[in-house]
Amino acid sequence: MKSCPVILLALSLLAFVCPVHGQEALTDAEKALFDDLQVTEEAEKSARQRIEKSETPPEAQPELPATAAKMLDRLAVFEASLLGITDEAIALSRKALSAQLIKLSDTAADPAKTELIATAKNIEGLKPEAELPAAGAGGDFPGEWIYPNDSRWYYRDGNIKTNAFTGKWRWLNQSDRVVVADYAGSEYVDVLRLVTRTGKPPMLEGINQKANHWTLSRGQSDPGKPALPAEANKIIASAGAHESKVRAASLKQTRDKRERVAAWLVEKAKTDSPAAAKVLLENAGKLRAVAAGPATSDTRRNADAFRGKIYLDNKRRPWEFLPDGTVRCNGLSWGMWEWAKSGNDDCLIICSGGPGKAENPMLVCQSRSSPGTMHFIGFEDKFDAKLRQ
Repeated sequence: MKSCPVILLALSLLAFVCPVHGQEALTDAEKALFDDLQVTEEAEKSARQRIEKSETPPEAQPELPATAAKMLDRLAVFEASLLGITDEAIALSRKALSAQLIKLSDTAADPAKTELIATAKNIEGLKPEAELPAAGAGGDFPGEWIYPNDSRWYYRDGNIKTNAFTGKWRWLNQSDRVVVADYAGSEYVDVLRLVTRTGKPPMLEGINQKANHWTLSRGQSDPGKPALPAEANKIIASAGAHESKVRAASLKQTRDKRERVAAWLVEKAKTDSPAAAKVLLENAGKLRAVAAGPATSDTRRNADAFRGKIYLDNKRRPWEFLPDGTVRCNGLSWGMWEWAKSGNDDCLIICSGGPGKAENPMLVCQSRSSPGTMHFIGFEDKFDAKLRQ
């Protein structure tokens, strides 16, 4: 939830520049909203300390009516408190993760033993707002893969280097067979499937948004630092998924509170003076603008993009992409979805199977020439689905 410090700062500025003026009688609706933003006395003290430590000085701003200033102050305290709770939950989770990795090191031999301990201590020392390092990779995938006239390196640390691009790669849905390769400076993303054959070198099959389908042959292995055991990578991946859920739940709660306060400001503007109404509406707009910004760096940011939308394919099968990352087909759970590229909401990756699997991976892309049409591109199949009106 990288946007949280920015959100907290925006609200803390409101708390600083809009001090709570004299006491004012509250309506029943205002009391309910005020109570909804209450935190414990101890939590409020900690929240105000967090707000006071903000390094950016507040900007001058027109004075708000007393009740509105009071409500925005409560909202700032509530968000600061919730952010503190989220940070504490992340820190405790990382201590447990570090302990698990240390325990694994007790039965490992060097160089894996040293790498496990170093990774454990690095994770334990991270600031809560920093992302967990991507789980490394062992086995047959990391290293060089050869495509005609192109040597592509996929390093254990998640970095990519080709003749033309750099980028990042990740396992799809915690699997260890399907890779998502996201190239910086390119609109395309590759989905790569590792194929192992008895008595033969492994190979990669690839697809992209153009519906191209190709193979890559094995080159050199990754000469980088030793890989962590597979069990360690699964533990790290699972912890990362848990952190994403914690951050998403926290962000949803703060967004809900912001929207409730913004709606109240708009209602209050109806009966206030023109000058006061202008300030109230400006602040409501600011709250909603922050709420509408990027939700998170997670692969399911802006998860509401497909809420309520159903796409019918040529076999009349209805496809739905739910905010929790579930894909439904014919009304039943089919698998999971995530965004294909960082910062680009034009294309999804879907796969069937539960966590830890990535079966039937497909790219699902919005058509540029036919609004409301989604192109489904897989290794074995491709088809279109149109938005049901």
